[in-house]
Amino acid sequence: EPPRWIATREVTQALWSTLREETPAFFQGAAHPVERVTWCDALAFCNSLSEALGAQPAYSGVEGCAESGGRSVLWSKDSVGARLPTAEEWDLAAGGGLPARSWMGDADPGVLRVGWLERTGEGRTHPVGELAESPWGLADVHGNVAEWIWEDANEESAEVRWVSVRGGSWRTRARDSRRGERAPKRPEARESDVGFRLLWSGPLTAGTGDDDSAEDPAGE
Repeated sequence: EPPRWIATREVTQALWSTLREETPAFFQGAAHPVERVTWCDALAFCNSLSEALGAQPAYSGVEGCAESGGRSVLWSKDSVGARLPTAEEWDLAAGGGLPARSWMGDADPGVLRVGWLERTGEGRTHPVGELAESPWGLADVHGNVAEWIWEDANEESAEVRWVSVRGGSWRTRARDSRRGERAPKRPEARESDVGFRLLWSGPLTAGTGDDDSAEDPAGE
C-alpha cells in the first residue's frame, strides 16, 4: 500500500493560493505545480495547512528556518498534520509497489512516457495529472517539478543543513528521476523546477496532544 496518506498530485498553485496571497511560481497556472518555493517555504505551508484544517503542525522552529540554514527545524512525529515525505516514503510511493526503480520499470522509455522530463517537458511545467498515474494513483512522480523531501543529504557543513529533492523535473534526464536518485540542495534554494508533494501521517483530526518526539531527518 502507499505510505500513509500521500498526495496523488504535487501541490498546485491553486492550493498554494488558498493560504498565501501570492504564488512565487515562474510558470504561472492554477493547475500547474507551485515552484520556486524553498524547503523552508514548503515546511511553513505544511504547518499553515495543518492549522487551517485543525491538525497539530508537524514542524517546529520553522520561523527561524531560513536564518539558521534549516537547522532550527524539528519534525514532531506525533503530529498527523501535513508534512513532506521521508526518503523512504517517497521511494516507496515512486515504485508503486513494484521492485523496479520506477513503476514503469527501469528503462528510460517507460519513465519518459509518464514524466515531463528534459526530453518531453518542453522546457516548462505542465498542469498536474496530465500523464498516466501509477498503480497507486500518483501522477508526476517522475518529472514536472522535483519534490522536496524530509532528508538530510549528508553534505558536511557547520552552518547549513543540506536537504534534497527527488523525482526529477522538466529539466532532468530520465535516469536521474528514478527512485534512489537525489539532488542535494540548500534549504533556501529557490528554483523554477522544484516544488513539493504533501503527506499526512494519519487520518485528519485535531491536535494529538503534547509533543515529545521531535526529531530531525537523520534521527539525531
